[in-house]
Amino acid sequence: MEKLIGYFALSVAVLRATVTGDKVTDKYFEDGGSLELEVRPPHPETITNILWKCDGNLVAEWYDGSVELEYYGRYKGRTTLDKKTGLLVINQMTKNDTGLYSMEINSKVQNEIYRAILISRVPKPVVELRTKPCRDTSGSCKVSCEAYLIDARPVTYSWKIGDKDWEESEGKDRNITKTEIKGDKTITCKITNPISSDVSNPVDNSLFKEEINKETVGGIVLVSLVGVCVCWFVCGLVVVAIRKRRIRRIRI
Repeated sequence: MEKLIGYFALSVAVLRATVTGDKVTDKYFEDGGSLELEVRPPHPETITNILWKCDGNLVAEWYDGSVELEYYGRYKGRTTLDKKTGLLVINQMTKNDTGLYSMEINSKVQNEIYRAILISRVPKPVVELRTKPCRDTSGSCKVSCEAYLIDARPVTYSWKIGDKDWEESEGKDRNITKTEIKGDKTITCKITNPISSDVSNPVDNSLFKEEINKETVGGIVLVSLVGVCVCWFVCGLVVVAIRKRRIRRIRI
């Protein structure tokens, strides 16, 4: 019965917001975390009374000179209300605290309505290769930023190629080209939601190939030639020395 009443109150609040043009803002929180709800825009006049509700149920109330600041029901002991600004802070949030929060300032209903939504922190993502095989001879490859996000949405995805800056992508997949990431050895992804973010371990870039410049090649060739010449010179000296010894023995 209580759930039906709650759903009815929520539906009425949403309908009211739709009809009156009130702004509904999503506010996310984690289990055991805090929720901060502010009056926007700041009230231009001196505040003399404040009333906060969740799905039509009283949360906090204060009337200057007539009603002392009071918190109701499950909000007692973990809620604070700033009488000067109207800011409401609720600690130790749980799933039972989800819903639509509305306020009245100086006996006037405000247009701002907050929808409190419970979400989880994002887990550590993993970069997975979608194009198989992906080699240094491939023109492009697709990679994906994977994580179990059933209770962590909404999320955004970002990619870091080598030491470059983070770049946000439209989804979890990203197509990388050989010309784009030339010289970059690693690929890293990041997932972010309204309460947290986490970064994957860097993975090797399959399109990367160590290139040896011409100067390096020339140096290697030169060193090799010098080495060969030295070897031949030493061998020649050894042969000459052996022949001289044989000639001496024959004369003796």
